[in-house]
Amino acid sequence: MSLYHSIRRWTIFLVIGVIGTSTLFAQTRIVNSVIRPTQTTVPVMSATCSDVCEYRQFSWAIAKQEGFFVKGSLPNRNHNPGDIKFVTGYRFDGQIGIDKHGHVIFRNDNKGWAALQNQVRLMCSSQGRYSADMTIQQIGRHYANDWKRWSANVARNMKCDPRTTLAQLFGIPPVVSIQPDPHALEGII
Repeated sequence: MSLYHSIRRWTIFLVIGVIGTSTLFAQTRIVNSVIRPTQTTVPVMSATCSDVCEYRQFSWAIAKQEGFFVKGSLPNRNHNPGDIKFVTGYRFDGQIGIDKHGHVIFRNDNKGWAALQNQVRLMCSSQGRYSADMTIQQIGRHYANDWKRWSANVARNMKCDPRTTLAQLFGIPPVVSIQPDPHALEGII
């Protein structure tokens, strides 16, 4: 590992130390909300340095495709790197309005980046309409009108194939379903 990568990992590790605790608790709540009473689900979720780095890289790839880095573009003016659309009944942290096209306007770039990175985390935890088993192409079908171009560009920015799943991209292990044995506790009481 190069000196640059070592310094980068330690810097991110320190940042995680400051904000990682709340992220870990938030992910624990997300994971616990997925458990069904008829089966036990054992997901492996953690807020490690590599997770945060990869989420940022994927968020950056989306922002680049959406045109956030182009001065004066709609995502740039709205401080919305993911070009996130308004969701009825939900208000994003830092949301100060909605533009005429239905995109969220954030107070500043930091709030927009936080919303996008949270959306990527939710994609990876199989929350909502996204799943970690979805490919970049499948995500593009939900995320963008011109999904073929969107997914090709995001994949190119991530240096991978558009048929790569989020689980492959982020190294997310499969969710293991364990069917409880209804007779397992018989005779213990």
